[in-house]
Amino acid sequence: MARSRLRSLGELARSLRGSLPVPDPAPGLQSAFRLPPGSLMVFLRGDTAHMVSADKTVRFALKGLDREVLSWLREHGHAEIRRISWPAE
Repeated sequence: MARSRLRSLGELARSLRGSLPVPDPAPGLQSAFRLPPGSLMVFLRGDTAHMVSADKTVRFALKGLDREVLSWLREHGHAEIRRISWPAE
């Protein structure tokens, strides 16, 4: 009798991770940093996360937390992101 090899959920998930698109990080960042919903938009281009917020207090608060924001992005599937940019205003 041939014994079938059972695969763990981790092995199955590993094969799917590369094929699934990475979700928009804005809602996660808003939740992680306790920001109001809709207060932040994030555009990922190359190795840069372009952050846009109409609320200047959100922008001011997150500019001081660049390392923490980059760390959060890397932990949540955006390992290619190396920099954060804000629009000039």
